[in-house]
Amino acid sequence: MTANDDGLSPIGVPAQINLHELDPMVSLGSKPSFAWIGKSLLVIDPRYQRGLTGRRSAELIGQIVEAFTWSKFQPLTVTELDNGQFAVVDGQHRGAAALLHPLIEEVPAWIVDAPDVRAQAKVFVGINEDRNRMTSLQVYKAQLAARDHDASQVDELCRQVGVIVAYQLSGSCRELPPRHTQAVSTLKKLLAQHGDRPVRDALEVLVAAYANVPNQLRGQVIKALTVLFVRHGSRIDRERLVKVLENQYCEDLIDASRKIQRLMGTSTEAGMLTAIMRAYDRGLPESRRLERVKKVA
Repeated sequence: MTANDDGLSPIGVPAQINLHELDPMVSLGSKPSFAWIGKSLLVIDPRYQRGLTGRRSAELIGQIVEAFTWSKFQPLTVTELDNGQFAVVDGQHRGAAALLHPLIEEVPAWIVDAPDVRAQAKVFVGINEDRNRMTSLQVYKAQLAARDHDASQVDELCRQVGVIVAYQLSGSCRELPPRHTQAVSTLKKLLAQHGDRPVRDALEVLVAAYANVPNQLRGQVIKALTVLFVRHGSRIDRERLVKVLENQYCEDLIDASRKIQRLMGTSTEAGMLTAIMRAYDRGLPESRRLERVKKVA
């Protein structure tokens, strides 16, 4: 790369990248248009957009207002609606700051072709997913609006077994209400790895055991029970497993798994699975136990 007389260099391509080894996207979609849009025309769709109720959001919007300069203001990404308004797909904090600023009447925006909520949500996920700013729950909510297959599968399963996804926790204790979970990423992975049946079995057992107990549907326990059903499904007495869990809350299982992990040098996941099996096997004859007993010769 050679600099010109001004000391500037053209944009270069890293030597590690070989175009012949890439598969460039062929369908590029419609080109966006650029326009200045009156800030009063901006709206958001809460079906995929994050809320601005948190302290961090308020601080960020305030900082943008107080240090506002056009040279740092990136155009919003919006899509035009049938009623003449513009749904903000990306740039909600900037849009809120412009709305608050008394000297700003309109904002620059890229207008993309996303005629319905599903298309808008796909654009939102595509822009934000790789920024490392969104939580897995925020991504999941947007994916649902975009009718993403994996997210829709999680949503359908949860509805069928009576589990509710808790997008936000209220109150000072920050506990999950009974039959609520935030383990959407875990559920996606488990469904992809093991299919519907063992994940459904795990959730149904947890709902039966902890119907009125808060803070129980944790990702660690859901995963351990799913693996338990994958390995021992036909041998498991569900009623017994429910009673075993009723007497051991999630925190008890986590504590037991940590002790097993330290003692046996296993992973946390293996420790959790062993803890559940040992609680299940207690008092059973060897022929009905799930954990294999190593016989000493």
